[in-house]
Amino acid sequence: MTNWVRLWEDMPTDPKWRVIARRAGQSVGNVMAVFNFMMVNAGANETDRGTLRNWDDEDIASALDVDAAVVVAIREAMQGKVLDGDRLKGWEKRQPKREREDNSAERMRSLRERRRDARDEQVTPSKDATEPGDALQRPGDATVTPCDAGDRLESETEKNRNLSDVPPPEKHRPSDLFAGEAKRTALDEDPKAVLYGAVTDWIAGETGKSKPSVKSAIGKILSTAGGDQHASLVLGMFRDARRERKADPLAWVMGMVTSRKQRAPPGAPPPERSPAFVLSKPSARF
Repeated sequence: MTNWVRLWEDMPTDPKWRVIARRAGQSVGNVMAVFNFMMVNAGANETDRGTLRNWDDEDIASALDVDAAVVVAIREAMQGKVLDGDRLKGWEKRQPKREREDNSAERMRSLRERRRDARDEQVTPSKDATEPGDALQRPGDATVTPCDAGDRLESETEKNRNLSDVPPPEKHRPSDLFAGEAKRTALDEDPKAVLYGAVTDWIAGETGKSKPSVKSAIGKILSTAGGDQHASLVLGMFRDARRERKADPLAWVMGMVTSRKQRAPPGAPPPERSPAFVLSKPSARF
């Protein structure tokens, strides 16, 4: 499920951004960019919307192509202005659950009653239909006898029964595609095939990039990581990027691979399960 957050009309010209920019010694553009990431992060917190969860200054810096110190300075300068600890100030005002509070429940109840009354009026007995053999009058229809009405009712009932036997069409979500890929490779998963298959399809669909360009970027990531033998580690990072709803998965994974590689001992390639390279244990499903 995709969560939404709202921007208010005077958000781009809000004077708080200039105050925060002066405090942090950074540009107003970088301040607003970091705050947008904060809104998305807080909006995705299903247990306490409006509160930062799993926030990582280094990840945000990688996504914005700036130093981590820039994000740290901006976040600290936001305290008291738009942040109260990890809580975004004014969240309830800016991000209401509904646009307005009204009598929607009462309106829906009234609508259901009108629809029920309309259905009841579709077939009504005429004023003289109290004796056997009298006619039933259906608005807009020719006069039908009770026997004909019974036959028609049985026919319509049979039609509804046949329609109810037809299964509804399946709705495929991106996660379903990954699940299918995982089922096909459950016993012997080929992480490289998943990277160039399900992962490529997901990134192309999310970002609008062409599949060839996505595959080329994945190839560069694998090369930076040390080759195809580290495909399972890279796949695990993409799983983390999808789970954490990263705005640019390719840039984020490349940043993490580069960062972990720089932390490895000089001249020593990272082992298959090296803590310096493992972001998190890959899940069974992509």
